Amino acid sequence: MDPQTPIMPSRRYEAIDLIRFLGCLAIAIWHYQHFSFVGHALPDFDVTQQPFYRWASLFYEHGGRFRVQTFWSISGFALFLVYGRVIAAHSLRPRRFFLDRVARLYPLYLLSFAIVGVLQGIHVWLNGVDFVYQDNDLLHALLSLAMASAWWPGSGMSYNGPVWSLSVLIPVYAVFFAMVWRRGLSIRLNLGMVVGASLFYAAFPDARILECAAHFFAGGIGAIVLFRHGDGRYGPALRRLAVGVLGVFGVVAWFWGDVVVVPVIHTVLLVVIPTLCFAAASLRRLPDWLGAAFQRLGDLSYGVFLLHFPLQLAVVLLADRAGVSLPVLSPWFFLLYLALILVLAQIGLVLCERPAQRFLRRLFGTVRAAPAVAGRP
Repeated sequence: MDPQTPIMPSRRYEAIDLIRFLGCLAIAIWHYQHFSFVGHALPDFDVTQQPFYRWASLFYEHGGRFRVQTFWSISGFALFLVYGRVIAAHSLRPRRFFLDRVARLYPLYLLSFAIVGVLQGIHVWLNGVDFVYQDNDLLHALLSLAMASAWWPGSGMSYNGPVWSLSVLIPVYAVFFAMVWRRGLSIRLNLGMVVGASLFYAAFPDARILECAAHFFAGGIGAIVLFRHGDGRYGPALRRLAVGVLGVFGVVAWFWGDVVVVPVIHTVLLVVIPTLCFAAASLRRLPDWLGAAFQRLGDLSYGVFLLHFPLQLAVVLLADRAGVSLPVLSPWFFLLYLALILVLAQIGLVLCERPAQRFLRRLFGTVRAAPAVAGRP
């Protein structure tokens, strides 16, 4: 394949952008509790006192259960949609795929790691202990630089802790490329990967790569169904079925979520998130202004994911320096936190992500077409 040949479809699925953004925002909201930490401890924490708990209880109570699984499933849907057919046709070489991933993911990742490393050093100097994540030694620094911080079962949380969920995607990318290159796009094979990874994960619950693989390839099933039937004779029926599944899930989750959904959340999300992605990608064109807004939010999602913990650490250090307590129960402080995340994500997009991606793609000899879907992890 000529390096100048675009590998992305020309259409961008704006509703997927919105889902991706909301998934990353859910992670940032779940981690709002970090402001209540004292060093690495969370004393006397009452989640029901968090700002806007009445409306955001889903994020506060169950964000830890569904946030990363949703992230992985959307990633699988997006990568199968963006790369699947060109890999299956052997039109995209392994080198170009992995260099494109590096250009896409690594610049802001490296910047966020460096920021956290410096700020954690200051926090230890001032307080004698790291903030929230404790395994900030040389070994974990090297693993983090290689995006391998969570590859081994039982790996401790270190540096920019939330990136563990990105770390486990890296080996799954390799499996994805090898599988599609050798076997093409197969719902049956994807389903086998989902079932096999889920069974092994049930036996080895510390092996988060297995959980990641299950959700990633479940998302891939949604993308393959969209390829094959989204615009075909079965498309309308599949869209109605998807809406029905989501409707039933919504009702059950609203009224009996803690009893029915939460105990089997892994299995539920294997079905619900790919279904949601299929339904969203099946939407016809949105109004231009709304599509542009969703695209903008999608562009910010990676920055929201990577930069919310560095922001928290910086705010805590400023409060320590000023000798004041953070008003963590204040709705205004919560809204300011979200606003600052968006500002930082925009700064990171304009000053780091885009310039670094252009430079690396020129350096590697790869060129990406106009964005089509959430091509991030």
